[in-house]
Amino acid sequence: MRSALCAGSLMASLLAGCEQAKKPEQTAAESGSAASNPATESTPIMPTSASFGKTSDGTEVQLFTLTNAHGLQATISTYGAS
Repeated sequence: MRSALCAGSLMASLLAGCEQAKKPEQTAAESGSAASNPATESTPIMPTSASFGKTSDGTEVQLFTLTNAHGLQATISTYGAS
């Protein structure tokens, strides 16, 4: 029970610390233009996936690679996921 409480507290702290700072909204008069600039808007980046093989019972295992704008990568497999 204690380890679950510690893990939950750690996860809540990590999630709270990973939020992006919110930018103040500008009015059309402040920004000088009512239209948004597409060059400054971020586009979502989809994860890449690749086959990693099969388990002993024949279930295919996938690898997903997530990359952020700064080049940091995380690779996650579906092995053991339900």
